[in-house]
Amino acid sequence: VTCAAFRAGVIVIGTRLGYVWKTDVGKGKVDRLVHISSCVQCLSLDGEGRFCAAAGGDGRVTIVPVLPLPSVEPWVCEHSQQGILGVALCPGYALSGTDSALVCAGGLDGRLVLHRRSRFGGQTILHEGEGPITQVAWRTTLIAWANNSGIKILDAETRQKVSYIPCR
Repeated sequence: VTCAAFRAGVIVIGTRLGYVWKTDVGKGKVDRLVHISSCVQCLSLDGEGRFCAAAGGDGRVTIVPVLPLPSVEPWVCEHSQQGILGVALCPGYALSGTDSALVCAGGLDGRLVLHRRSRFGGQTILHEGEGPITQVAWRTTLIAWANNSGIKILDAETRQKVSYIPCR
């Protein structure tokens, strides 16, 4: 086991061999969600626990539904040639509309990138240049990330910096 994420009675677990497993709390049944091409380094669930993002050493983020949805294909975003260390799905990812089909990822390349699921794709670099991004979290409109200089928080709607906690 390399990482885990929890939400609304669902636990997802990533492994060194690239598998992501899901179990529903109290039911005891374990299902394979997806297999990625490298070690799973980080996982994220949306606010309702309906979608899972898995990222690893291959620089890709794969988003899949937690429960099988025949009309939903996995979405794979190319982030970088280097490994991803932190990923966070938009809390409203399961809601319809392109404004919520977002995932934020950061890794060894030192870039924090907001990926948008759309016909033509889309990336917005939110931050770069301070070393590897080691963790990413997203709650309401706030995205937080950690790197060599400290922890920073950004409002995703206004793109304004909210806070900075320096390393000591």
